[in-house]
Amino acid sequence: MPPFRRILPSLLVALSLLEGSAGARIRAGERPRIERIGNRGRPARQRPLRRPIRRQASLRPARRQTARLLASPAASASARLDLIRSARGEINTSAYIFGDDRVGRIALAELRSAARSGRRVRLLLDAAGSGLSRAALAHLLDEGIEVGIYNRFRAGKLLHPVKLTYRLHDKLLIVDGEHLVLGGRNVEEGYFGFSRRGYTHFDDVDAYAHGEAASDANRYFMDLWNGPLVERLRREDLRVPRRMVARYRENIDRAARVSERPRFEAFRARWRQEASARLGKVEFVHEDPHRLGNAVPRTQRRLIRVIDDAASEVEIHTPYLVPDRDLLGAIARARERGVTVRFVTNSLSNARGHELLAQWAYESQVRTLAAAGAEVWEVKGPRVMHAKTVVADRRHVYIGSFNMDQRSRRLQKETGMLADSPELAESTLRHGETLRAGGLLAAQGGSLTPMKRQQCGRACRFFARFIYGPLSKVTGLYGQL
Repeated sequence: MPPFRRILPSLLVALSLLEGSAGARIRAGERPRIERIGNRGRPARQRPLRRPIRRQASLRPARRQTARLLASPAASASARLDLIRSARGEINTSAYIFGDDRVGRIALAELRSAARSGRRVRLLLDAAGSGLSRAALAHLLDEGIEVGIYNRFRAGKLLHPVKLTYRLHDKLLIVDGEHLVLGGRNVEEGYFGFSRRGYTHFDDVDAYAHGEAASDANRYFMDLWNGPLVERLRREDLRVPRRMVARYRENIDRAARVSERPRFEAFRARWRQEASARLGKVEFVHEDPHRLGNAVPRTQRRLIRVIDDAASEVEIHTPYLVPDRDLLGAIARARERGVTVRFVTNSLSNARGHELLAQWAYESQVRTLAAAGAEVWEVKGPRVMHAKTVVADRRHVYIGSFNMDQRSRRLQKETGMLADSPELAESTLRHGETLRAGGLLAAQGGSLTPMKRQQCGRACRFFARFIYGPLSKVTGLYGQL
Protein backbone atom coordinates (compact mmCIF):
# COMPACT_ATOMS: atom_id res chain seq x y z
CA MET A 1 0.00 0.00 0.00
CA PRO A 2 1.43 3.43 -0.87
CA PRO A 3 2.83 5.23 2.19
CA PHE A 4 0.69 8.31 1.64
CA ARG A 5 -2.46 6.29 2.32
CA ARG A 6 -1.20 5.34 5.75
CA ILE A 7 -0.43 8.90 6.80
CA LEU A 8 -3.60 10.35 5.24
CA PRO A 9 -5.57 10.26 8.52
CA SER A 10 -2.91 12.27 10.36
CA LEU A 11 -2.69 14.82 7.55
CA LEU A 12 -6.46 15.25 7.53
CA VAL A 13 -6.36 16.22 11.19
CA ALA A 14 -4.05 19.06 10.29
CA LEU A 15 -6.55 20.27 7.71
CA SER A 16 -9.42 20.28 10.14
CA LEU A 17 -9.82 22.57 13.14
CA LEU A 18 -13.07 20.95 14.21
CA GLU A 19 -11.66 18.78 16.93
CA GLY A 20 -8.61 20.63 18.15
CA SER A 21 -5.81 18.80 19.86
CA ALA A 22 -6.55 15.59 21.72
CA GLY A 23 -2.95 15.31 22.77
CA ALA A 24 -1.11 16.39 25.85
CA ARG A 25 0.14 19.95 25.53
CA ILE A 26 3.39 19.39 27.36
CA ARG A 27 6.40 21.56 26.93
CA ALA A 28 9.90 20.21 27.18
CA GLY A 29 11.18 20.49 30.71
CA GLU A 30 7.72 20.91 32.25
CA ARG A 31 7.13 18.94 35.45
CA PRO A 32 4.10 16.65 35.18
CA ARG A 33 1.20 17.33 37.50
CA ILE A 34 0.64 14.42 39.87
CA GLU A 35 -3.06 13.77 40.29
CA ARG A 36 -4.12 11.86 43.37
CA ILE A 37 -6.22 8.85 42.68
CA GLY A 38 -9.06 7.18 44.49
CA ASN A 39 -9.35 3.60 45.68
CA ARG A 40 -10.21 2.35 42.25
CA GLY A 41 -7.11 3.80 40.66
CA ARG A 42 -8.91 6.39 38.55
CA PRO A 43 -8.06 10.09 38.41
CA ALA A 44 -10.00 12.07 40.98
CA ARG A 45 -11.18 14.62 38.42
CA GLN A 46 -13.04 13.39 35.37
CA ARG A 47 -15.51 14.92 33.03
CA PRO A 48 -18.90 13.21 33.28
CA LEU A 49 -19.60 10.71 30.54
CA ARG A 50 -22.36 11.55 28.10
CA ARG A 51 -23.71 8.02 28.33
CA PRO A 52 -22.80 5.04 30.51
CA ILE A 53 -20.35 2.55 29.10
CA ARG A 54 -20.49 -1.07 30.19
CA ARG A 55 -17.53 -1.94 32.39
CA GLN A 56 -15.23 -4.62 31.14
CA ALA A 57 -14.84 -7.66 33.33
CA SER A 58 -12.00 -7.26 35.79
CA LEU A 59 -9.30 -9.87 36.18
CA ARG A 60 -11.03 -13.11 37.10
CA PRO A 61 -9.82 -16.66 37.69
CA ALA A 62 -9.31 -18.55 34.45
CA ARG A 63 -10.56 -22.09 34.01
CA ARG A 64 -7.81 -24.33 32.68
CA GLN A 65 -6.49 -21.55 30.51
CA THR A 66 -3.06 -21.52 28.93
CA ALA A 67 -1.09 -19.07 26.81
CA ARG A 68 2.06 -18.92 24.72
CA LEU A 69 4.23 -15.96 23.77
CA LEU A 70 4.72 -15.88 19.99
CA ALA A 71 7.77 -13.65 19.74
CA SER A 72 9.28 -15.05 16.55
CA PRO A 73 7.69 -14.65 13.10
CA ALA A 74 7.86 -18.44 12.62
CA ALA A 75 5.95 -19.14 15.84
CA SER A 76 3.22 -16.63 15.01
CA ALA A 77 2.83 -17.85 11.41
CA SER A 78 2.78 -21.48 12.54
CA ALA A 79 0.07 -20.81 15.14
CA ARG A 80 -2.14 -19.06 12.61
CA LEU A 81 -1.71 -21.81 10.04
CA ASP A 82 -2.42 -24.58 12.55
CA LEU A 83 -5.47 -22.93 14.09
CA ILE A 84 -7.09 -22.11 10.75
CA ARG A 85 -6.59 -25.67 9.51
CA SER A 86 -7.91 -27.09 12.79
CA ALA A 87 -11.07 -24.96 12.85
CA ARG A 88 -14.31 -26.89 13.36
CA GLY A 89 -16.96 -24.20 13.09
CA GLU A 90 -15.99 -20.57 12.50
CA ILE A 91 -13.02 -18.27 12.03
CA ASN A 92 -13.19 -14.57 12.90
CA THR A 93 -10.17 -12.46 12.03
CA SER A 94 -9.38 -8.75 11.85
CA ALA A 95 -6.34 -6.73 10.81
CA TYR A 96 -5.37 -3.12 10.42
CA ILE A 97 -2.98 -3.80 7.53
CA PHE A 98 -3.71 -6.77 5.26
CA GLY A 99 -1.12 -6.81 2.50
CA ASP A 100 -1.55 -8.18 -1.00
CA ASP A 101 1.84 -9.92 -0.88
CA ARG A 102 3.15 -13.45 -0.24
CA VAL A 103 2.04 -13.52 3.39
CA GLY A 104 -1.33 -11.96 2.66
CA ARG A 105 -2.10 -14.30 -0.24
CA ILE A 106 -1.15 -17.43 1.69
CA ALA A 107 -3.39 -16.23 4.53
CA LEU A 108 -6.25 -15.70 2.07
CA ALA A 109 -5.63 -19.12 0.53
CA GLU A 110 -5.95 -20.73 3.97
CA LEU A 111 -9.13 -18.80 4.77
CA ARG A 112 -10.56 -19.74 1.37
CA SER A 113 -9.78 -23.40 1.98
CA ALA A 114 -11.56 -23.23 5.36
CA ALA A 115 -14.61 -21.61 3.74
CA ARG A 116 -14.68 -24.28 1.03
CA SER A 117 -14.64 -26.92 3.78
CA GLY A 118 -17.81 -25.53 5.29
CA ARG A 119 -16.37 -23.28 8.00
CA ARG A 120 -17.85 -19.84 8.45
CA VAL A 121 -15.17 -17.21 7.86
CA ARG A 122 -15.51 -13.52 8.72
CA LEU A 123 -12.77 -11.10 7.67
CA LEU A 124 -12.83 -7.60 9.18
CA LEU A 125 -10.60 -4.99 7.54
CA ASP A 126 -9.82 -1.35 8.14
CA ALA A 127 -10.83 0.89 5.24
CA ALA A 128 -7.51 2.74 5.19
CA GLY A 129 -5.13 -0.04 6.21
CA SER A 130 -6.23 -2.85 3.91
CA GLY A 131 -4.15 -3.34 0.79
CA LEU A 132 -6.63 -5.73 -0.86
CA SER A 133 -8.03 -4.69 -4.22
CA ARG A 134 -11.66 -4.78 -5.25
CA ALA A 135 -10.89 -7.85 -7.34
CA ALA A 136 -9.50 -9.58 -4.23
CA LEU A 137 -12.57 -8.69 -2.19
CA ALA A 138 -14.87 -9.87 -4.99
CA HIS A 139 -13.08 -13.21 -5.12
CA LEU A 140 -13.38 -13.68 -1.36
CA LEU A 141 -17.10 -12.97 -1.47
CA ASP A 142 -17.49 -15.42 -4.39
CA GLU A 143 -15.86 -18.08 -2.20
CA GLY A 144 -18.30 -17.52 0.67
CA ILE A 145 -16.04 -15.47 2.94
CA GLU A 146 -17.89 -12.66 4.69
CA VAL A 147 -16.01 -9.35 4.49
CA GLY A 148 -16.62 -6.30 6.67
CA ILE A 149 -15.02 -2.85 6.30
CA TYR A 150 -14.50 -0.62 9.33
CA ASN A 151 -15.23 3.11 8.86
CA ARG A 152 -15.51 2.85 5.10
CA PHE A 153 -14.92 6.02 3.12
CA ARG A 154 -18.02 7.88 2.01
CA ALA A 155 -18.16 11.22 0.25
CA GLY A 156 -20.27 12.72 3.03
CA LYS A 157 -17.40 12.25 5.48
CA LEU A 158 -15.43 14.91 3.62
CA LEU A 159 -17.66 17.42 5.41
CA HIS A 160 -16.30 16.01 8.68
CA PRO A 161 -12.76 14.92 7.76
CA VAL A 162 -11.81 14.09 11.36
CA LYS A 163 -14.08 11.03 11.07
CA LEU A 164 -11.65 9.62 8.52
CA THR A 165 -8.93 9.45 11.18
CA TYR A 166 -10.74 6.82 13.27
CA ARG A 167 -9.22 3.43 12.53
CA LEU A 168 -9.46 -0.24 13.44
CA HIS A 169 -6.07 -1.18 14.89
CA ASP A 170 -7.07 -4.69 16.07
CA LYS A 171 -5.07 -7.77 15.07
CA LEU A 172 -7.20 -10.75 16.03
CA LEU A 173 -7.57 -14.38 14.98
CA ILE A 174 -10.34 -16.20 16.85
CA VAL A 175 -11.10 -19.82 16.04
CA ASP A 176 -14.27 -21.56 17.28
CA GLY A 177 -14.57 -18.97 20.04
CA GLU A 178 -11.93 -20.92 22.01
CA HIS A 179 -8.54 -20.10 20.50
CA LEU A 180 -7.12 -16.60 20.20
CA VAL A 181 -4.05 -15.05 18.59
CA LEU A 182 -3.56 -11.33 19.19
CA GLY A 183 -0.76 -8.79 19.41
CA GLY A 184 0.99 -6.30 17.20
CA ARG A 185 1.53 -8.16 13.91
CA ASN A 186 -0.32 -7.11 10.81
CA VAL A 187 -0.77 -9.53 7.91
CA GLU A 188 2.09 -8.39 5.72
CA GLU A 189 5.57 -9.58 4.77
CA GLY A 190 7.48 -7.16 6.99
CA TYR A 191 5.91 -8.61 10.14
CA PHE A 192 6.86 -12.21 9.32
CA GLY A 193 10.53 -11.95 8.47
CA PHE A 194 10.34 -11.79 4.68
CA SER A 195 13.18 -9.89 3.06
CA ARG A 196 12.74 -7.23 0.41
CA ARG A 197 14.96 -4.33 -0.58
CA GLY A 198 13.83 -0.99 0.79
CA TYR A 199 11.16 -2.53 3.00
CA THR A 200 10.64 -1.99 6.73
CA HIS A 201 11.04 -5.08 8.89
CA PHE A 202 9.28 -5.19 12.26
CA ASP A 203 10.29 -6.93 15.47
CA ASP A 204 6.90 -7.80 16.93
CA VAL A 205 5.15 -9.95 19.54
CA ASP A 206 1.92 -11.95 19.48
CA ALA A 207 0.33 -14.23 22.05
CA TYR A 208 -1.88 -17.30 21.91
CA ALA A 209 -4.56 -17.90 24.52
CA HIS A 210 -7.10 -20.64 25.01
CA GLY A 211 -10.27 -20.25 27.03
CA GLU A 212 -12.08 -17.25 28.45
CA ALA A 213 -9.91 -14.61 26.78
CA ALA A 214 -10.85 -16.11 23.41
CA SER A 215 -14.58 -16.17 24.20
CA ASP A 216 -14.46 -12.54 25.40
CA ALA A 217 -12.56 -11.54 22.25
CA ASN A 218 -15.17 -13.31 20.14
CA ARG A 219 -18.00 -11.39 21.82
CA TYR A 220 -16.17 -8.12 21.21
CA PHE A 221 -15.60 -9.08 17.56
CA MET A 222 -19.28 -9.88 17.03
CA ASP A 223 -20.37 -6.65 18.76
CA LEU A 224 -18.15 -4.73 16.36
CA TRP A 225 -19.19 -6.85 13.35
CA ASN A 226 -22.91 -6.34 13.98
CA GLY A 227 -22.56 -2.68 14.97
CA PRO A 228 -22.95 0.53 12.97
CA LEU A 229 -19.21 1.06 12.36
CA VAL A 230 -18.75 -1.95 10.08
CA GLU A 231 -20.17 -2.17 6.58
CA ARG A 232 -20.51 -5.71 5.30
CA LEU A 233 -19.73 -5.98 1.64
CA ARG A 234 -22.14 -7.43 -0.89
CA ARG A 235 -20.94 -8.96 -4.12
CA GLU A 236 -23.33 -6.92 -6.25
CA ASP A 237 -21.81 -3.70 -4.89
CA LEU A 238 -18.36 -4.56 -6.26
CA ARG A 239 -18.41 -3.85 -9.96
CA VAL A 240 -15.23 -5.57 -11.05
CA PRO A 241 -14.56 -7.07 -14.50
CA ARG A 242 -14.69 -10.86 -14.43
CA ARG A 243 -11.24 -11.16 -15.98
CA MET A 244 -9.72 -9.22 -13.05
CA VAL A 245 -11.45 -11.49 -10.54
CA ALA A 246 -10.28 -14.55 -12.49
CA ARG A 247 -6.72 -13.21 -12.56
CA TYR A 248 -6.74 -12.71 -8.80
CA ARG A 249 -8.20 -16.19 -8.28
CA GLU A 250 -5.17 -17.52 -10.14
CA ASN A 251 -2.89 -15.62 -7.74
CA ILE A 252 -4.58 -17.23 -4.73
CA ASP A 253 -4.46 -20.63 -6.46
CA ARG A 254 -0.68 -20.28 -6.76
CA ALA A 255 -0.43 -19.31 -3.08
CA ALA A 256 -2.59 -22.32 -2.18
CA ARG A 257 -0.26 -24.67 -4.07
CA VAL A 258 2.65 -23.25 -2.06
CA SER A 259 0.87 -23.76 1.27
CA GLU A 260 -0.10 -27.32 0.29
CA ARG A 261 3.54 -28.41 0.17
CA PRO A 262 4.45 -31.06 2.78
CA ARG A 263 6.79 -28.75 4.65
CA PHE A 264 3.87 -26.45 5.49
CA GLU A 265 2.04 -29.36 7.14
CA ALA A 266 5.12 -30.08 9.24
CA PHE A 267 5.46 -26.36 9.98
CA ARG A 268 2.06 -26.37 11.72
CA ALA A 269 3.55 -27.81 14.90
CA ARG A 270 6.36 -25.24 15.16
CA TRP A 271 4.53 -22.88 17.52
CA ARG A 272 3.87 -25.62 20.08
CA GLN A 273 7.59 -25.63 20.86
CA GLU A 274 7.12 -22.28 22.62
CA ALA A 275 6.86 -22.50 26.40
CA SER A 276 3.31 -22.88 27.66
CA ALA A 277 2.17 -20.67 30.55
CA ARG A 278 -0.77 -21.12 32.89
CA LEU A 279 -2.95 -18.08 33.44
CA GLY A 280 -4.16 -17.48 36.97
CA LYS A 281 -6.43 -14.58 36.01
CA VAL A 282 -7.15 -13.04 32.64
CA GLU A 283 -8.93 -10.05 31.12
CA PHE A 284 -9.59 -9.16 27.48
CA VAL A 285 -9.10 -5.37 27.23
CA HIS A 286 -10.75 -3.41 24.43
CA GLU A 287 -12.31 -0.10 23.46
CA ASP A 288 -16.02 0.64 23.02
CA PRO A 289 -17.09 -1.26 19.86
CA HIS A 290 -20.21 0.86 19.33
CA ARG A 291 -18.78 4.30 18.61
CA LEU A 292 -16.09 6.01 16.58
CA GLY A 293 -13.24 7.24 18.69
CA ASN A 294 -12.62 6.54 22.35
CA ALA A 295 -14.53 9.02 24.52
CA VAL A 296 -13.16 6.97 27.42
CA PRO A 297 -9.69 5.53 26.63
CA ARG A 298 -10.39 2.16 28.26
CA THR A 299 -7.08 0.50 27.48
CA GLN A 300 -4.95 3.36 28.78
CA ARG A 301 -7.02 3.63 31.96
CA ARG A 302 -6.62 -0.08 32.58
CA LEU A 303 -2.86 0.04 32.00
CA ILE A 304 -2.50 3.08 34.26
CA ARG A 305 -4.20 1.05 36.98
CA VAL A 306 -1.58 -1.63 36.41
CA ILE A 307 1.17 0.97 36.88
CA ASP A 308 -0.53 2.38 39.98
CA ASP A 309 -0.84 -1.10 41.52
CA ALA A 310 2.78 -2.08 40.82
CA ALA A 311 5.00 -2.67 43.84
CA SER A 312 8.50 -2.95 42.34
CA GLU A 313 8.86 -2.44 38.56
CA VAL A 314 6.99 -1.95 35.29
CA GLU A 315 8.48 -2.55 31.85
CA ILE A 316 6.63 -1.17 28.81
CA HIS A 317 7.46 -1.94 25.18
CA THR A 318 5.92 0.51 22.70
CA PRO A 319 7.11 1.54 19.22
CA TYR A 320 5.55 5.01 19.46
CA LEU A 321 5.96 6.82 22.77
CA VAL A 322 4.11 10.15 22.98
CA PRO A 323 2.94 10.54 26.60
CA ASP A 324 -0.01 12.53 27.89
CA ARG A 325 -0.58 13.96 31.36
CA ASP A 326 -2.31 10.83 32.66
CA LEU A 327 0.62 8.61 31.75
CA LEU A 328 3.18 11.08 33.07
CA GLY A 329 1.24 11.34 36.31
CA ALA A 330 1.25 7.56 36.72
CA ILE A 331 5.03 7.49 36.16
CA ALA A 332 5.56 10.22 38.74
CA ARG A 333 3.36 8.43 41.30
CA ALA A 334 5.31 5.23 40.73
CA ARG A 335 8.57 7.09 41.28
CA GLU A 336 7.25 8.40 44.61
CA ARG A 337 6.58 4.80 45.70
CA GLY A 338 10.04 3.66 44.60
CA VAL A 339 8.71 1.74 41.57
CA THR A 340 10.85 1.68 38.42
CA VAL A 341 8.97 2.38 35.18
CA ARG A 342 11.06 1.34 32.18
CA PHE A 343 10.18 2.07 28.55
CA VAL A 344 11.66 0.38 25.50
CA THR A 345 10.95 2.25 22.25
CA ASN A 346 12.43 3.06 18.86
CA SER A 347 15.14 5.56 17.97
CA LEU A 348 15.62 7.92 15.06
CA SER A 349 18.05 5.43 13.52
CA ASN A 350 15.31 2.89 12.73
CA ALA A 351 12.42 5.26 11.93
CA ARG A 352 11.24 5.24 8.33
CA GLY A 353 8.75 7.30 6.33
CA HIS A 354 5.67 8.36 8.28
CA GLU A 355 7.20 6.82 11.45
CA LEU A 356 9.57 9.81 11.54
CA LEU A 357 6.64 12.00 12.60
CA ALA A 358 5.96 9.82 15.65
CA GLN A 359 9.66 9.57 16.43
CA TRP A 360 10.16 13.33 16.38
CA ALA A 361 7.14 13.72 18.65
CA TYR A 362 8.83 11.33 21.09
CA GLU A 363 12.14 13.20 20.81
CA SER A 364 10.39 16.42 21.76
CA GLN A 365 8.91 14.79 24.89
CA VAL A 366 11.78 12.61 26.11
CA ARG A 367 12.99 15.27 28.56
CA THR A 368 9.53 15.39 30.14
CA LEU A 369 9.54 11.59 30.43
CA ALA A 370 12.91 11.77 32.15
CA ALA A 371 11.68 14.49 34.54
CA ALA A 372 8.71 12.29 35.50
CA GLY A 373 11.15 9.57 36.54
CA ALA A 374 10.97 7.13 33.64
CA GLU A 375 13.86 4.94 32.54
CA VAL A 376 13.92 4.97 28.74
CA TRP A 377 15.78 2.65 26.36
CA GLU A 378 15.99 3.19 22.60
CA VAL A 379 16.29 0.24 20.22
CA LYS A 380 18.76 0.53 17.36
CA GLY A 381 17.98 -0.56 13.79
CA PRO A 382 17.79 -1.92 11.22
CA ARG A 383 14.55 -3.56 12.38
CA VAL A 384 11.74 -1.43 13.82
CA MET A 385 10.55 -2.50 17.26
CA HIS A 386 6.77 -2.96 17.00
CA ALA A 387 5.85 -4.92 20.16
CA LYS A 388 3.17 -3.52 22.49
CA THR A 389 3.54 -5.13 25.92
CA VAL A 390 3.44 -4.18 29.61
CA VAL A 391 4.88 -6.29 32.44
CA ALA A 392 4.37 -5.33 36.10
CA ASP A 393 6.09 -6.98 39.08
CA ARG A 394 7.24 -9.83 36.83
CA ARG A 395 3.78 -11.45 36.84
CA HIS A 396 1.08 -9.14 35.39
CA VAL A 397 1.47 -8.94 31.61
CA TYR A 398 -0.40 -7.11 28.84
CA ILE A 399 0.06 -8.10 25.18
CA GLY A 400 -1.93 -6.34 22.49
CA SER A 401 -2.11 -3.61 19.85
CA PHE A 402 -2.04 -0.47 22.05
CA ASN A 403 0.69 2.13 21.47
CA MET A 404 1.50 4.76 24.08
CA ASP A 405 0.41 7.63 21.84
CA GLN A 406 -2.65 9.75 21.18
CA ARG A 407 -3.88 7.80 18.16
CA SER A 408 -4.27 4.67 20.27
CA ARG A 409 -5.80 6.61 23.14
CA ARG A 410 -8.40 8.55 21.19
CA LEU A 411 -8.77 7.47 17.58
CA GLN A 412 -8.22 3.73 17.19
CA LYS A 413 -9.92 0.54 18.25
CA GLU A 414 -7.37 -1.42 20.30
CA THR A 415 -7.40 -4.88 21.85
CA GLY A 416 -5.18 -6.82 24.21
CA MET A 417 -4.96 -9.48 26.88
CA LEU A 418 -4.05 -8.71 30.50
CA ALA A 419 -3.08 -11.80 32.46
CA ASP A 420 -1.66 -12.84 35.81
CA SER A 421 1.07 -15.26 34.75
CA PRO A 422 4.67 -15.24 36.00
CA GLU A 423 5.69 -17.62 33.21
CA LEU A 424 4.26 -15.44 30.43
CA ALA A 425 5.70 -12.33 32.08
CA GLU A 426 9.15 -13.90 32.24
CA SER A 427 9.04 -14.83 28.54
CA THR A 428 8.04 -11.25 27.68
CA LEU A 429 10.85 -9.79 29.80
CA ARG A 430 13.40 -12.07 28.11
CA HIS A 431 12.25 -10.66 24.78
CA GLY A 432 12.71 -7.18 26.22
CA GLU A 433 16.30 -8.00 27.13
CA THR A 434 17.02 -8.87 23.50
CA LEU A 435 15.49 -5.55 22.42
CA ARG A 436 17.66 -3.56 24.84
CA ALA A 437 20.85 -5.40 23.90
CA GLY A 438 22.96 -2.96 21.95
CA GLY A 439 20.44 -0.18 22.50
CA LEU A 440 20.84 3.27 24.03
CA LEU A 441 19.91 4.15 27.61
CA ALA A 442 18.30 7.55 26.99
CA ALA A 443 16.91 8.51 30.41
CA GLN A 444 17.53 7.40 33.98
CA GLY A 445 17.41 8.92 37.45
CA GLY A 446 15.27 11.90 36.48
CA SER A 447 17.36 13.21 33.58
CA LEU A 448 18.68 12.36 30.13
CA THR A 449 21.91 10.39 29.95
CA PRO A 450 25.00 12.21 28.62
CA MET A 451 24.93 10.15 25.42
CA LYS A 452 21.29 11.03 24.76
CA ARG A 453 21.91 14.73 25.43
CA GLN A 454 24.76 14.64 22.96
CA GLN A 455 22.65 12.80 20.36
CA CYS A 456 19.57 14.98 20.64
CA GLY A 457 20.88 18.35 21.72
CA ARG A 458 19.57 21.53 20.15
CA ALA A 459 17.58 19.79 17.42
CA CYS A 460 15.15 18.21 19.92
CA ARG A 461 14.76 21.42 21.91
CA PHE A 462 14.09 23.37 18.72
CA PHE A 463 11.52 20.82 17.55
CA ALA A 464 9.74 20.80 20.92
CA ARG A 465 9.56 24.56 21.21
CA PHE A 466 8.87 25.73 17.67
CA ILE A 467 7.25 22.77 15.87
CA TYR A 468 5.66 20.23 18.22
CA GLY A 469 4.18 22.78 20.62
CA PRO A 470 2.58 25.17 18.10
CA LEU A 471 1.28 22.41 15.81
CA SER A 472 -0.23 20.36 18.63
CA LYS A 473 -2.00 23.44 19.97
CA VAL A 474 -3.35 24.59 16.62
CA THR A 475 -4.09 21.38 14.71
CA GLY A 476 -3.57 18.31 16.88
CA LEU A 477 -1.36 16.75 14.20
CA TYR A 478 1.38 15.46 16.47
CA GLY A 479 -0.98 15.05 19.40
CA GLN A 480 -2.89 12.44 17.39
CA LEU A 481 -0.07 10.46 15.81
